[in-house]
Amino acid sequence: MTAAAITSMMAFNLVCSGTTTTEYVARSSSEPYSAIYRVDLDRSEFCEGVCEAPRKIYRVEPTELLLELSDNPDGMVRSSFLNQVDRRTGEQRIDQTNQESDDHDVMWIVRSRGHCEKAPFTGFPKFDTKF
Repeated sequence: MTAAAITSMMAFNLVCSGTTTTEYVARSSSEPYSAIYRVDLDRSEFCEGVCEAPRKIYRVEPTELLLELSDNPDGMVRSSFLNQVDRRTGEQRIDQTNQESDDHDVMWIVRSRGHCEKAPFTGFPKFDTKF
């Protein structure tokens, strides 16, 4: 296998689309979403959209990319965020939950479910920095 072939397996774009459902108090709405992620498994980095700066991938597993995972149980708003892609099926799951800590009845949940396809890697941008 050539070096270019190995690089294309480890660095790629993910083109994802699906439906986002937002639930807030007694209301719910759905709308389509789309996203493009640039992923480099060797560097364990990714970025989304215009790619202002690469970020670390939370975890790479043989069957799953866990791009982001965060949990903030403290503060005025308790929040959690998950963004994962199944490497076997391409299914994407994004979950975001926010709950006001002083009123446990007020919560908003955003769930995105979609599908991702692998595409050629468009690279990470180069940055001019002062330091």
